[in-house]
Amino acid sequence: MVEVVLCEDCVHSHLGNKKRKPYRWLCTKFPRIENDNYVTRAEMINEPFMYCCNINGGACPLFEKDENNE
Repeated sequence: MVEVVLCEDCVHSHLGNKKRKPYRWLCTKFPRIENDNYVTRAEMINEPFMYCCNINGGACPLFEKDENNE
């Protein structure tokens, strides 16, 4: 059985996440694919990683508990 975990308890959660809304949290385990931006012509997406909420709905099998996280 797979344990459901929270990204806020994961060591792969980007260090700046706590300052952002949860839907904007980034996962360092999943770098963003370098490609053209098909969202707008005027603004590029500069995030270095994928959003946590887009990785298996937050129930990630690559989760590693951060023992230093409170």
